[in-house]
Amino acid sequence: LESSDVTPSMKIAALRTLSYTLKTLGEVPLEFKELFDSTIVAAVSHSSQLVRIEAALALRVLAEVDPTCVGGLISYVVTTLSASRDNVSFEKGKQSEKIELDSLNGQTTVLAALVSISPKLPLGYPARVIILV
Repeated sequence: LESSDVTPSMKIAALRTLSYTLKTLGEVPLEFKELFDSTIVAAVSHSSQLVRIEAALALRVLAEVDPTCVGGLISYVVTTLSASRDNVSFEKGKQSEKIELDSLNGQTTVLAALVSISPKLPLGYPARVIILV
């Protein structure tokens, strides 16, 4: 997924396959947990909106399968959202503006996906997460 010669369609297919595999297994193998986190989180800021949406859905499945990661994911997203919001400049024509807006859009999509699974979380959200949001 992190290779430069992979097209957005290939990334979407890989993320869907990963989501399906996680849902089918019902757990995240410990040796792959960090790899999944970093790979999916990197896709959240992709230039293609469809890749960002699929990455958010994959993180949602990851959170459903492993509810212990919800607190960390939401903390990460809120921190990144705050940083992205502060970095967005509204000067027209800047290429960096599009990258920053893509990242901001990806983070908000992830936050929405994680909030949508709240009824499925056995213990709800950690109290410290609610304070952040």
